[in-house]
Amino acid sequence: STQTVYGNYSNTLFLSIRNVTERNTGIYKCRAMNKTSKEQYEQHTMVYIKPKTIPVLQKNLTSLDVNSSSTVTLNCNVNGRPPPSIAWYKNGQRVLPASGILLEAGNKTLIIERVRFDDTGEYKCKATNEKGTVETSAYIAVLGTEEKSNLELIILVCTGVAATLFWLLLTLFIRKLKKPSS
Repeated sequence: STQTVYGNYSNTLFLSIRNVTERNTGIYKCRAMNKTSKEQYEQHTMVYIKPKTIPVLQKNLTSLDVNSSSTVTLNCNVNGRPPPSIAWYKNGQRVLPASGILLEAGNKTLIIERVRFDDTGEYKCKATNEKGTVETSAYIAVLGTEEKSNLELIILVCTGVAATLFWLLLTLFIRKLKKPSS
């Protein structure tokens, strides 16, 4: 169908094609004529209609053994037309962004920062478009002891306390140097 929008000095013509298929691929021409000068103009446009395709995995997820407190990155490498929507699941439950859980690149990448034993489980990437669905999964096992991450936190706190005490002593020392002797 076509629609014309009339303006003060020009007109605009819109061509709408519904239920587009590959058969609509081709050269489209628009011809116009200046009513005053009778001059004719023609514009050509090549339109390519690509077929819709089912999502296809480029690479399956791989099971991993990771150390506690490390970062895990899982990539769902999938193509399809239209681009599929991607959802992540852990042990059948939907994974949503939260503190330490990031979904990036249109949900193609799942990042879990500072993994804990709670993060152990089966992770599934599910890609869906109007032509179909494809999925891949991997098991993530968290190794090490939980005390290790607690130890890291204790070391971090102690370092902060030591740095604060150092600055306090340095400040007191500098003040004592600035005071005139009595």
